[in-house]
Amino acid sequence: MVKKKSNKFGYTRQYHISLSYQQIELYEKAISTQNELYQFALKCLYKTYGRKHIGRPLPFGIGINIIINKIKALFIKEKYGLERWSVKKLGLSSHAANEFLKTIFTNFAQYRKRLEQIKKCQMLKNTILE
Repeated sequence: MVKKKSNKFGYTRQYHISLSYQQIELYEKAISTQNELYQFALKCLYKTYGRKHIGRPLPFGIGINIIINKIKALFIKEKYGLERWSVKKLGLSSHAANEFLKTIFTNFAQYRKRLEQIKKCQMLKNTILE
């Protein structure tokens, strides 16, 4: 006869930790910088690869990193007047900004695919009606 293994439940400790005022300020600064970067990146991507530029191919591979670096450089130059990324002034690390911009680029690529599908459907509809 096979014995059934008994269930073991682990317990976790709960620590009641709160953030200091300095950490809260750093967090708010990072979130505001991230929101500004989001708006700036979408504006740049839409100008370059948006609705009016569907024929222009999106970069892939290393090209994505090149676009991300250009967006970051433009952002810190136009918004903050800096030459290099500074965590102390921006509140957001360069690596965090890179990862954030990669997700924005991925989402924009999905949006772009949807735009291309809509354009194809509209072209088919126009050819049928004519």
